Amino acid sequence: MLLDEALLGLHLNVLGEVRMANIAEEFRQTVKLTESQLNKAMQVTDLFEVSEKSHKLAGAAETMGVQQLAKVLKNMEIAANEGRIVDVECLYSSLHKTSSQTLSTLDTFLEVHT
Repeated sequence: MLLDEALLGLHLNVLGEVRMANIAEEFRQTVKLTESQLNKAMQVTDLFEVSEKSHKLAGAAETMGVQQLAKVLKNMEIAANEGRIVDVECLYSSLHKTSSQTLSTLDTFLEVHT
C-alpha cells in the first residue's frame, strides 16, 4: 500500500485543504532534498549519513501516511546501520521509483479529495 488513505483523510479533515496542500508541497520538497543528500552519501559510501537521512525522511513519510516510501527508507536505515552495503545499494536503487510513485499517488489523492 503506497498511502494510508485513512490517515491522509484525517489530516485533510483536521487541517483543511489549504494547509494540507502546503504540507504536501513541503513534503515533496523534503523528498527531493533528501534524495539529493542520499545520492551524495551513496557516492562516498557514507553509511552513517545514509542512515541519518533515511531515518528522518522515513519519519516524515510515516507522518504523511505514505507507507511504502517509509518502509523502503526504514529498511535502508537498518541496512546502513548494520553495514550491509549491498542491501543499502539495492534499496537506494528502488528509492527514486518508490518516491515518484508515492508523490504521484499523493497528488491524485489530494485532487480527488479536495
